[in-house]
Amino acid sequence: MSPPASGVRGQNLHSLRRKDMNNLYALTFFLMMTIAASAQQGIQYTQFMFSKLSFNPAYAGSQGSFCASCIHRSQWIGLEGAPLTQNINAHLPVYRNKIGLGLMLQRDKSGPSTSYRIGMAYAYRLVVGEGYLSFGINANIRYYQVDFSNEVAIESNDLSFLNNVNNKIVPNFGAGIYYKTNDYYVGLSAPGLIKSSLSLYNALPTNTDFAVEVPNYYMMGGIRIPLSEKMSLKPSAMLKYAPNAPFDMDANATLVFYDMFGVGASYRLGGLDGSLGESLDLLAHVQVTPTIRAGASYDFTLSEIRNYNSGSFEIFLSYCRGNDDEKITNPRYFF
Repeated sequence: MSPPASGVRGQNLHSLRRKDMNNLYALTFFLMMTIAASAQQGIQYTQFMFSKLSFNPAYAGSQGSFCASCIHRSQWIGLEGAPLTQNINAHLPVYRNKIGLGLMLQRDKSGPSTSYRIGMAYAYRLVVGEGYLSFGINANIRYYQVDFSNEVAIESNDLSFLNNVNNKIVPNFGAGIYYKTNDYYVGLSAPGLIKSSLSLYNALPTNTDFAVEVPNYYMMGGIRIPLSEKMSLKPSAMLKYAPNAPFDMDANATLVFYDMFGVGASYRLGGLDGSLGESLDLLAHVQVTPTIRAGASYDFTLSEIRNYNSGSFEIFLSYCRGNDDEKITNPRYFF
């Protein structure tokens, strides 16, 4: 990309340099957060309990009927170039509920980079004890693109900016196991097991493949604890691990009233050394109809980057058709 025109002078040049410095500060924080919490290279949702297929292919078909959901996440609101994620997924059981099939579409936007991922899941289910044990595999393709056309090069003739748009296609596969009953669930998965290079500068003689997609491992679990005929407590947790990255965890507790409306709070580990964690989150969901559920969450950032953003926000909408032998969907499909 060519340097700024020579006619830029005075206040305009000062504003441009100030903007460059602000962008540089933001980039520095992004790099610091990536180093401190590399597990975020993988999927991250505050409302993970309502988007399990995104993490674990063994979840496919576990609800006993066709289910679909969509979720949007805006991370670090107000910070220029902050991550945005949208996900649509659907799954259903076939062959007498012994096999589950799933499909997922995901879009991630962060700064000048955008990635699109399409994945398919297959799960085989067995009756074990009071619940079902599922084994799943998934295959996905990621289209990764970086667009420099709207970026300002601080150094002229930077080789990284010679091509306005660079892209790459990265295939991957993963696996998982999932066990559920009417009152609790537990799962272990690795949606992407192949370590892949995301470097877009293969033509450069100094290319060192510094951008690498590494396997991310997830363990999730939750339980339903009845408190009364009208209220129950649903604690849940998501543990995340990536090689050469700190351990990460989301812990949630949600109160559910009449199996129709729930409010809860979560705590996410992470952040730099000495911080109180990555975020403190509030969330709520409601059973709009017997088949439709909606929810939202807001994350209060606790790490050092809190001074540069207004938190993170998520919304989700899901549909789960009732079983053929049921008039309505069991509202406890939280599991």
